Amino acid sequence: MRQSFRALAAMALVAMAIFACANASAATISPTVSPTRGGINTEYAFVIRYAGNLPVERIDVFIGGTPHAMREADPADLNLTNGKDYSYVSKLPEGSHVYYFLVVDSNGTEYRTSAGVVVVDPLLDWGHSDIALMVLLFMIPLAYVMFLMRRTTKALERVAKRLELKKEESDYSVRESESPPKQG
Repeated sequence: MRQSFRALAAMALVAMAIFACANASAATISPTVSPTRGGINTEYAFVIRYAGNLPVERIDVFIGGTPHAMREADPADLNLTNGKDYSYVSKLPEGSHVYYFLVVDSNGTEYRTSAGVVVVDPLLDWGHSDIALMVLLFMIPLAYVMFLMRRTTKALERVAKRLELKKEESDYSVRESESPPKQG
């Protein structure tokens, strides 16, 4: 009985050691990107939270297939089990950019996130003040053109009226010269 107890205890210790080793490299990663849509002057923040038992060898965000090393948000934070943030902040050129994160722990275990997309559209850089300025810049010339058109229309109306009066005078003169002289 003593031997079977020792064998059972040894098996339990081996099972616990295997479980501990298996869980030693188990990690949780939580990626975020903000914003996922913006302009060419927008700064995009790629952030990932790593929670695990092993230190990180490296963390990269791949944007359009190019790796970018991520930096620790708080280098003084040494507790990885409750989560540690890493970030990369950058502006991006116009277009759609596919991204994903790759985490490699000290055992060489790789954790890759699913891919996401960031859309960069220069038109999205326009703020309310930019739009107001564009409306103002468009409205001033438009108002001036309308003013000139109205002024021109009135001037043409006056010319037309003068021509009409001259024609009437001309018609009257022609009628007088054609009428037979009065005898008296």
